[in-house]
Amino acid sequence: MTDRPPETYAYGRAPRPDEADVPLAEAYLKAVARVESLPRNQSGEDKTWIDNAIRDSAAHFAKAVRVR
Repeated sequence: MTDRPPETYAYGRAPRPDEADVPLAEAYLKAVARVESLPRNQSGEDKTWIDNAIRDSAAHFAKAVRVR
């Protein structure tokens, strides 16, 4: 056994110096490239939908109530 926690716990803490470069799966990188190349994500496009989404999300979570 190593002194490292299981991989699933590695994201709940600050990375160690030897973990600075997180390997990303090729499928993930392709998905990011696909989303970034969409017409609505190009320079000069109307991105007011982002502000609306952030505002709606903040309003939604502001209404959240913790149930005990």
